[in-house]
Amino acid sequence: APRLSGRYQALLKAPLDDALGGAVQMAARIFAGKSGGAR
Repeated sequence: APRLSGRYQALLKAPLDDALGGAVQMAARIFAGKSGGAR
């Protein structure tokens, strides 16, 4: 079981990192847009 979970983790690591990075970028963009709109 540990080997399978480790293998799945390795397979999902890249897509999860991409999704996480995208979410962070999106949040930063929204935050920047809100703060920038005040100007």
